[in-house]
Amino acid sequence: IEEMEIELTYQQLLELARISKLRGDFVFAKHKLEEASILIPSNEHRLRIECSNMLAEIEIDHFANYQSARTHYEQSLKIAELSGDEVLKLQSLGNMGNVYMREMNLEPAMKYYLEALNGFRKLGIEHSIAVALIQLVPVYNHLGLYNQSYSSCFEANEIFARLNDISNMAFSSDLMGQILGRKDPRKAI
Repeated sequence: IEEMEIELTYQQLLELARISKLRGDFVFAKHKLEEASILIPSNEHRLRIECSNMLAEIEIDHFANYQSARTHYEQSLKIAELSGDEVLKLQSLGNMGNVYMREMNLEPAMKYYLEALNGFRKLGIEHSIAVALIQLVPVYNHLGLYNQSYSSCFEANEIFARLNDISNMAFSSDLMGQILGRKDPRKAI
């Protein structure tokens, strides 16, 4: 039987990549994402960013290729800035912080996280403020700044409580116990 060449749309390629990523076939997912990135129209900002972010996640989590991940996140940031979507831009800044944090490059990680946090504060997006506060916790911990770490976590916990986000409340509460344990092992929960 002769093989048929089938042209897939960028939506189909993205869906194939999502499924492949979930199934653990990261090489195939990366290939499909690269194909999709060429086909996604320039005005489809969210899809272009999603594609770049998924490529970055694969590069970090499965190939430990931080330089490539950083390039994809930088691309997402540029797309977000060009789109004028402030929320996408701030989320991209948080992602840039994530890749630096994974490399244990604390100074740029903190810079990106703080920029995202300050932007979300200006916009008043509480859940995103809380997430940005939680992102700062490991940076503060690695720098031995346990008071800032605890304060950041405590504020995030209060926001999650106001939003009735039980799972993130539990997570941040557990994190506060861990921070207390680092500050003073006698206070560990």
